[in-house]
Amino acid sequence: MKPEIPEGTTTRGWLLGLGALAAAKAAGLIALMSAIAAALAQAAAGSAVDVGALLLWGITGAVVRAGATWATRVVAQRAALGVKEELRSQLVRHRVESGSTRREAEVSALASRGLDGLDPYFRDYLPALVSCAVIPLAVGARILFADWVSALILVLTIPLVPVFMILIGLHTAERVGQAQAGLDRLGRHLTELARGLPVLVGLRRADQQRRALAQVSERHRVATMGTLRTAFLSAFALELIATLSVAVVAVFIGVRLVHGSMTLEAGLLALLLAPDAFTPLRDLGSAHHASEDGVAALRRVRDELDAPIQPEHGLHAGDSGDTDATGPVISDLVVERAGRESVGPVSFAAAPGMITALLGPSGCGKSTVLDVLAGTLRATDNSAADPATDSAAATEPVQLRGRVNGVDPRRRAMVAQAPRFAAATARAEVALYAGEDRTRELEALLPEPLWDTPLERLSPGERRRVGVARGVARAHALLRDGHGSLLLLDEPTAHLDPDSAGRVRALIANCAAQGVTVVLATHDVELAALARLRVEWELTSSPVVSTISAGSPAVYPPALPSGAPAQARAVGQESAAAAEPLATPGTARGAWRLLPLRSWRLWAAVGLGALSVLAAAALSGLSGWLIVQASQQPPMLHLMVAIVGVRACGLARAVLRYRERLATHDVVLRWAAGLRVRLWDSLGSDARGWNRLTRPGGALATLIAEVDELRDALPRVLVPIPAAILAAIASAVTIALVAPAALPVAVMVLALGVVAVPLLVLAVERRAARHLADHRADVAERTGRVLAAAPDLSANNLSDAVSRDFARDDARGTADLRRDALGAGAGRAAASLLSGVGAVAAILAGAAATDPRLLALAVLLLLAMDEPLGQLGDALRNVPVLGTMLARVGPWVSDDARRARLPAASASPAEVGAEPGTRPSTQPGRVDGVRVSGLSAGYGEKPIFSDVSGEAVPGRVWAVTGPSGSGKSTLIATILGFLPARQGSVELREAKGGAEAAERWLPAAQAGVAWCPQDGYVFDSTLRGNLALARDREHAPSEQEMETALHRVGLGRWYADLPRGLDTLTGAGGERLSGGQRQRLAVARTLLSGAGVVVLDEPTAHLGQDEGHELVRDVTRGAGPTALVLVTHDAAVAATADRLTVLPGRH
Repeated sequence: MKPEIPEGTTTRGWLLGLGALAAAKAAGLIALMSAIAAALAQAAAGSAVDVGALLLWGITGAVVRAGATWATRVVAQRAALGVKEELRSQLVRHRVESGSTRREAEVSALASRGLDGLDPYFRDYLPALVSCAVIPLAVGARILFADWVSALILVLTIPLVPVFMILIGLHTAERVGQAQAGLDRLGRHLTELARGLPVLVGLRRADQQRRALAQVSERHRVATMGTLRTAFLSAFALELIATLSVAVVAVFIGVRLVHGSMTLEAGLLALLLAPDAFTPLRDLGSAHHASEDGVAALRRVRDELDAPIQPEHGLHAGDSGDTDATGPVISDLVVERAGRESVGPVSFAAAPGMITALLGPSGCGKSTVLDVLAGTLRATDNSAADPATDSAAATEPVQLRGRVNGVDPRRRAMVAQAPRFAAATARAEVALYAGEDRTRELEALLPEPLWDTPLERLSPGERRRVGVARGVARAHALLRDGHGSLLLLDEPTAHLDPDSAGRVRALIANCAAQGVTVVLATHDVELAALARLRVEWELTSSPVVSTISAGSPAVYPPALPSGAPAQARAVGQESAAAAEPLATPGTARGAWRLLPLRSWRLWAAVGLGALSVLAAAALSGLSGWLIVQASQQPPMLHLMVAIVGVRACGLARAVLRYRERLATHDVVLRWAAGLRVRLWDSLGSDARGWNRLTRPGGALATLIAEVDELRDALPRVLVPIPAAILAAIASAVTIALVAPAALPVAVMVLALGVVAVPLLVLAVERRAARHLADHRADVAERTGRVLAAAPDLSANNLSDAVSRDFARDDARGTADLRRDALGAGAGRAAASLLSGVGAVAAILAGAAATDPRLLALAVLLLLAMDEPLGQLGDALRNVPVLGTMLARVGPWVSDDARRARLPAASASPAEVGAEPGTRPSTQPGRVDGVRVSGLSAGYGEKPIFSDVSGEAVPGRVWAVTGPSGSGKSTLIATILGFLPARQGSVELREAKGGAEAAERWLPAAQAGVAWCPQDGYVFDSTLRGNLALARDREHAPSEQEMETALHRVGLGRWYADLPRGLDTLTGAGGERLSGGQRQRLAVARTLLSGAGVVVLDEPTAHLGQDEGHELVRDVTRGAGPTALVLVTHDAAVAATADRLTVLPGRH
């Protein structure tokens, strides 16, 4: 593999440092092995061992070798941290400056999880690469001075390793590339399923899609195993060449010793150093697979950074660049997109100190015009898109014509239709946009405690208010600089209750009164009435025409008085309380039971690993015995068994190692696929998991990143630990049989290596592992948030600020990891020191009382323990990481966690909440009504709402309304059966004879209740693909049913103009649709489900008042035998229902 050296200011420094450490390691190695060879030769000759020389050179060499091993790990790990930090900062800055969300999930994973692949690249591959340039030369030179024939054998065999490596790489490069592309596609599929889980839950399709997830995971496993077989083949070839070469060297030395053509000391020295000439090459082969992810990530980062950033379209600040004097002037703006109707031509001029409103039906182009003004919609060309890597979500070609003058991006504030946040809390978000200065009017938008509540725990209405607050705060901050400001708002009052909407209108009016240029798109009639200039669209045949009307002078409502108190409602009564469940007593311990410890495949892999280690030790020990025996010049026939044994051990080591790696990864990949499905089941059946999945980066962190972290940690822990222990026991038994005098030394060395060193590593690494896990989780979350918010940040000209803050926070988190790197090589260094010192001590203890042949065998066995004990140390470094990740996942999927979440420990999910003595029907009839009586529910200790009653049956609509945070979503979760009621009942009426079911909890009947979330996710597919999700394949809706559903929700005219009809691409998250079109499509999909009860959560969001009323009217009129529950902030829509329930805010 051609090495990929990251560019950076410190690259040359750490490469030189690694080279110097490799030279030091070679010097220590030569000193240690020279001392051991001389001492064994002296013992074989029957003379006294030179204790002084042995201790001086042997101990010094062992210490220098161990120190260099430790320092190499420290330097490599710190280099990895520095390069990752630099690349991540560059990638985030580039993406934010582009304002693009194209492949956002993929790039977010690249910037966080993907760059973590550089850890093994720096930790293992690059040090091995540098060592390959230093250690073989140094060792070969020392062997050359001792025995030129052995040096010649090394010169002839060592080049075979890179030759075979290159040949295998050329043979498998295309296959690996194809497999990697397939893995990327499967990864995107997994991410898409995770993000759409709330929709699938609402459609009662989560169980069916569970099978799809299982199938995708299985294909992922098969594809990964195919890639691993190819990758491990290279390591196998290197291992085989290296071990057989050492065996050949041992045989040649033995034959020459029999014939008396070389001395025993020279032979022993050549034998002891020969394996270390191949060790860097073997390490290079072993690290090849682990480094591939890092290399791929590095190349993808470079590709991302090389991608050009499209400029904003025709933005000119005017002759003076002073936006005080003029606002935006749009002249004949036309936006054309493939497969969609064009927008424009549009012309209007907005003036400072006034509100300009863009009005018209959903999908007419209001948001498009705002996106052009905000700079988030730019001309694009997909002609160069790579079909192998770009999905259907690739940005569609966009053509822009006309001019936009009077917009200075530095003086612009933007509030998007669906605000995306880069900070964790509302306070931090507003501070990012406008500093710490917040007016009382802004503070009144949210209760004080909510300013410091994680944003993902807020309701959509509360998040909307935060978006407005940050935009208004930024507009005020820009205005205070004395150069004017432009405030763009897209549906600022959507998802808001009447009180909050009134406050937002007052804030916007106040901004205009102070001189801010305000341009907004809205369906809010009261907000539109404040506009002095209105740009109104009317849907005609073609094209879309805009007309301008001068509004009557608006009377701006006064701003909130400075002393207006904020509501005293508790923090996040609904969504904050819906936080992720904490691990209950026993769940952390129970999480360890998730490991596949009962799998026979796992223990077969452990056996293969132990045999591989023993084969390596046997190769070393038999070679030592062979050399000393040959020095006594016996008949060659006496040596043939040992010669065959040496060759067999060399072959067995490579084969067993290859089989063990395949077996281990197969076990782990099977387990990870099963864990992902169990996690899907748990999160899909517990309302407390929805926030975790729907927040930016949450899907990746939950179903992909955390499972992948466990998947990667397990092979480093499950096999090396028992394999090293078994090998140590076998070595101790062998030494006890062949060299009893050296047994105390061997027992002490092996006991220290198996007990003391692990305790040392665990003590050093426990805090480091916690820091690493926290840092990775924090990076994944921050990266996901920032990249998801890239359009908002770019529109508000915050690229520099957010990139600077991101780099600062990343550096702060990396500082702890840099300190922790001091303990990174402790396990390897301790193993190296123990094996070297132990070999010296064994010679001193057994030289006088042990046959020299058996003493050589015992000494070389102890030297061979360096590798398994070092692997044991590395494995134990991952134990705290494994424990941390299990603690994150375990509370969701362990049996203890499941029982802890249920009211009765012995109850099954189907029995939770059932009346005593009753069991739910397993085959219920069709549900056609829901009745709630005296209901009380909540997530924490206190209920969110109490004594709620209502009913919906065919022909009678039940509406639920109330302020943000009053418990509407909690009521939905209770009706759906995911949250047990505290008091009261939820009764579902069966259609058979009109009889009502008496049970409160009927999970089998949940298939008759469907839910359309507030922001129903639109999958990266087509209209047909999204609508087909409403039912399983056996009852898939026909084209006529799909078209009828689209007409029913008001998309008929839009659909009729689509050239590709139902095969029209929607893009990831519905990016090719307007907000209103996405909302209507989600409602149509829910209505197609055939459920007897349909819960519509904010169905009129992003729609005009008339459109919203029309949608509800059409849905209600065509409901037939379906009972409708409307959850809405729109008082006018709620008033049309047959029954109304108002949830009060808590005080």
